[in-house]
Amino acid sequence: MRILAHGLDLVEFNSMQRLLSHSETDFIAEYFTDAEKARIPDGVHRLAHLAGQFAAKEAVTKALGTGFSDGVAFGDVEIGRTEAGAPFVHLRGEAAVRATTLGIDTWFVSISHGDTAAIASTIAVAVTPATR
Repeated sequence: MRILAHGLDLVEFNSMQRLLSHSETDFIAEYFTDAEKARIPDGVHRLAHLAGQFAAKEAVTKALGTGFSDGVAFGDVEIGRTEAGAPFVHLRGEAAVRATTLGIDTWFVSISHGDTAAIASTIAVAVTPATR
């Protein structure tokens, strides 16, 4: 296993709240996939959840070396959850193409929340040996 890249992102809750205050429905529709939208909780954990998911998506694109540019769209990066609740990365579109080009075949992702912010870290690895 080879570590190929690392991405890290921090989203402050007050910044996320400002983004949501303009039009929460439009923001969520633009930045989250249907599967991600289905897991957004109501209540006191909603803001922390959205900030953590957003941070994880950003961290993935940083590891890809693109950010949300070069054809990589927000819908190309999905943060899912295992049955046990652990986050995982699912890529499609240009993000998947970029990961394949870089030799990334496995992702490790961690999301954490404090009182005022959420942070996410992603590690992109190659488990499959490189072919020459």
